[in-house]
Amino acid sequence: MRLFGGLGNQLFQYAFLFALSRQGGKARLEASSYEHDDKRVCELHHFRVSLPIEGGPPPWAFRKSRIPACLRSLFAAPKYPHFREEKRHGFDPGLAAPPRRHTYFKGYFQTEQYFLHCREQLCREFRLKTPLTPENARILEDIRSCCSISLHIRRTDYLSCRHHIIANSTFSWWAAWLNEHAEKIVIAPRIWFNREEGDRYHTDDALIPGSWLRI
Repeated sequence: MRLFGGLGNQLFQYAFLFALSRQGGKARLEASSYEHDDKRVCELHHFRVSLPIEGGPPPWAFRKSRIPACLRSLFAAPKYPHFREEKRHGFDPGLAAPPRRHTYFKGYFQTEQYFLHCREQLCREFRLKTPLTPENARILEDIRSCCSISLHIRRTDYLSCRHHIIANSTFSWWAAWLNEHAEKIVIAPRIWFNREEGDRYHTDDALIPGSWLRI
């Protein structure tokens, strides 16, 4: 799996591959896209993740290979893995099926349908292992001492609260999804993607769980 984007995207990509790995086979994530990214870094090392994260071959290492794609798929040599890219947002049953050969995945995979059956395990995987600073520890105690609500307003481009009002952001999506309060209320934007983006992005229903309120 190729990791790219901010923390919210990294969590979706990890969750997709984690769920796939539980069906058998070995899995790892590669973070070579951040070697030349001056805005984003891989931040999964702050969590108790179990899948290995390493450097690895960039996509052009096999997409522009002189070996024809049909031959690469036939022999499935590790140096030239089968490339599978998400074509549009939303659940794709074909991508959810475990591959039968060495495969390199790329995509956002922004729907819980890929990994909802692994929710309990993912909540453990996504627990922070980096110690809190004294200031953050104090804020956490304040959050736990009352009926707290997180409010995330996205102007450019959380875990510990009972309820969430989130922006159209993968970062706040994960804060709300990982909330284990049984009676939680989550309010999300009715329109998640820009409608001018085309049909590729008109799959909001796959992204927003049915129990969340959309306004």
